[in-house]
Amino acid sequence: TFFILNKNVEANGYPNVVLVPKAVSSENGKTRLYLTKHNRVPADSIVWDPGDKTPSIEVDTVRLDSYFKGYQGKVNFIKIDIDGADGNIMQMGDLFRKNDDIKILIEIWPIGNEKYGISAETYLNFLVKHNFILYEIEISEHGHLKQVTVSELLEKYTPHKENFTNLLC
Repeated sequence: TFFILNKNVEANGYPNVVLVPKAVSSENGKTRLYLTKHNRVPADSIVWDPGDKTPSIEVDTVRLDSYFKGYQGKVNFIKIDIDGADGNIMQMGDLFRKNDDIKILIEIWPIGNEKYGISAETYLNFLVKHNFILYEIEISEHGHLKQVTVSELLEKYTPHKENFTNLLC
């Protein structure tokens, strides 16, 4: 996946993209990345053990607060889609305080969040506590944004339904 991402950045000539072959996590170190073939999209992997002997590899991890600790510039956009581990966003309090106009594109997938061990409710409330406004990206012909509340999201997207959506915060 990293190889493909690198080729994409090169082919499109994106000079402001910095690629780092690490997984964003709640701590610096290493973790297992499970290379599931039956997940939602090709090359999709997860950081929680699905319990079915799925092959895995060890990858380096980094906290974004640690990664950006000495960075003097502004961070204005982060895209996060970590198939259930999206709650790791809660480890970015320093990054949010230093970049008060930051925007985040994030996934909410309650069954994956539950399996990873951080509930969707916990990390959505964290975002609201840090003054983010939540907008659901509605998949339609026009791709509308709809402002939503945590309770609306938790009612519509549940572990039982195994559904997901993307938010612009």
